[in-house]
Amino acid sequence: MVELEGQIYSGDWTQAYLFAVNTSETYMVSSQAMKPRYDSAGVRMVLRLVRALYGGKGSAGLWDACCDVWHTEYGFVRSLADPRLYVLIRGTARISMVLATDDTAIGVPSDKLYPGSMKMYRTYVRDLQAAFQKANGTSGYTDKGLSVEFIGVGVDQTTPGEIVLDMTATARNIVKKHGFEGAIRCLTPAVPHIVLSERDCIKPGTEGAPDQTAYRSRVGSMLWITRCALPIAAYQTGALARMNHAPGHAHWNASSTLLRWLATCADPRLRLHRTGKPAYMYVDSDFLPNYGTVFDNRRSTSGFCAFLAGACVSHTSRRQKTIATSTAHAEYLAAFEAGRAALRIRILLADMGLPQAGATTMFEDNQSCLQMTESPCATSKMQHLDARFHWLREQVVKLKLLRLVYCPTTDQVADCLTKPLPAQAIARFHGAMSGFAPIEHPPLGVSFGEEEELRSQGLMGQSVERPTEAGATMGSTATTVPAGHERTKLPGVPKD
Repeated sequence: MVELEGQIYSGDWTQAYLFAVNTSETYMVSSQAMKPRYDSAGVRMVLRLVRALYGGKGSAGLWDACCDVWHTEYGFVRSLADPRLYVLIRGTARISMVLATDDTAIGVPSDKLYPGSMKMYRTYVRDLQAAFQKANGTSGYTDKGLSVEFIGVGVDQTTPGEIVLDMTATARNIVKKHGFEGAIRCLTPAVPHIVLSERDCIKPGTEGAPDQTAYRSRVGSMLWITRCALPIAAYQTGALARMNHAPGHAHWNASSTLLRWLATCADPRLRLHRTGKPAYMYVDSDFLPNYGTVFDNRRSTSGFCAFLAGACVSHTSRRQKTIATSTAHAEYLAAFEAGRAALRIRILLADMGLPQAGATTMFEDNQSCLQMTESPCATSKMQHLDARFHWLREQVVKLKLLRLVYCPTTDQVADCLTKPLPAQAIARFHGAMSGFAPIEHPPLGVSFGEEEELRSQGLMGQSVERPTEAGATMGSTATTVPAGHERTKLPGVPKD
């Protein structure tokens, strides 16, 4: 929303589930605080629930259906990329709403880009409050105005043109809960180059084994904060989570290292500001890690992260399902997964009024992988790859929705999502992901194949200027798009 010079507003439903009608016959025994009632035979009567009840079976689904029906009838359209995102467009005005159970975050772009958006937002809030009335006649929906917090994430919008997502309070609570206040300074979330292994697992109940419940509490706390505001620690947190079934002393010590880093060096904030740049991604993979297990050993880890508005807005650190036979193979599989994520991000941004003109750039540090995506045929070294992975080549060469550009390994931000790194690299990539200390990325230029094509046509270095809808390219009424990169209809994304 910051790229559209807009702001985020929040709201909250009070006793939201009670607005949903119960579609099944559900009964409950009255509480002791209520005066019991009996039928003519002297049998105590029970209560029939005509509304959804907190804690009741299926109540969350009933509320979701109730809210969905009202918003779709009002004119909202649910995003295909995220069922929690709703978009309302009327004329030149538009707003985007994210629903999290009974909390809402509503993005309202600048009237300069989408005229009438603020007026439409106020009308929507007024209609929403009138539609959801409680039994006492008061409104069940509360407009909180400019958002300062959403599902545990602080939102700072005091600086014009900037939004800071802050989980510092959550980090302090985690540190205090697990007793790491005043911990010794730790510069990295993990010991560099040390891979956690299941060989160090200890069966729960064994004498001297770490407390499994306490270990899971540590990991669960870190999973939440790394998902939102600390992507730099995603790899180590995921590695610790794989040991939840039987943590050993090595895993317990590794979780202590992670919490020490959180207490002393981590900055759980993301700074988003208007850059005027399209979304881009970094993608990387490790190769043949030794996990010491029968089935997962030697499976590489894919790591990719998407940047928009100067910070990391999406990230993934995931172990690959196939054992790669070369570094190029591992990188190609990672690029395939990142490409699918990139198309989903394109759909989300288009729904929110920020469609991406031209191809989305993905920075890759393996030259062989880049050539594989450009190659028109399969060589003898590629014939063993599953055919579905060549979907990536179609997106790059034919549909031109994605573009892979070479990036030096020293600038490969996604490297931190594939392995534990030393302190200097962690500090540098942490600053880049948070948006507080950005690093210069390679130019969002054309890839190898497109460069050859444009040069042969005499168009290399030229651009095509075409008009777009208001705000279509980050607030411009016209955009400069490299030749051959006109917007293309988004294809479907293959399933696993």
